[in-house]
Amino acid sequence: MEEAKEYKEWCVSKGYKPSNANALKEYIRLKRTILLRSKMALYGDVNLDSLAEYLGIARQTLSRKLKGEADFNPTEATMLKIKYNLTDEEFTQIFTKEIELDEYSTSSETIK
Repeated sequence: MEEAKEYKEWCVSKGYKPSNANALKEYIRLKRTILLRSKMALYGDVNLDSLAEYLGIARQTLSRKLKGEADFNPTEATMLKIKYNLTDEEFTQIFTKEIELDEYSTSSETIK
């Protein structure tokens, strides 16, 4: 699987062991952030103030969620799916806590 190879290379670049659970969490958080921010850029949505207003949350809260420090709630996730026309696969990749990297597969937990 290409994703597992990419993960191993990322671990080497950061000095992590691939079996490190914290490394896996950080990698998944980073991938989610990149995908969501790329969709935002694709739709020309670079103003966090207007996106925060659209979601009905504070700009600081949105910033924490985009950094992966906090989770989007189901309503916010659905609003973003509609706004950015996310496919079901993209939605799952961004908003579902699913870890699936071959031998590093440890859990599957949906967003709360």
